[in-house]
Amino acid sequence: MDVSVASVDRLGMDLRVTDGLRTAEYRVGFRASVRSMEDCKSEVAKVFQEAWEKEQGDSWEGMGPPIVKTSVDIIR
Repeated sequence: MDVSVASVDRLGMDLRVTDGLRTAEYRVGFRASVRSMEDCKSEVAKVFQEAWEKEQGDSWEGMGPPIVKTSVDIIR
């Protein structure tokens, strides 16, 4: 599986996930709008920290950033 960041803007980032011949794209929203590169780095770190915590079985109100699947390969 290969994961790459397709783009980043002040509200979130677009990820491309490739597993063999299939590719899916996801939009991961930030909890707060970013205004600088430092803000962006902080929000990206928070996204990965929350993903790790969720994987470890932790739970909290809101359960992480909003994630939307934006596209998927139609070839099967």
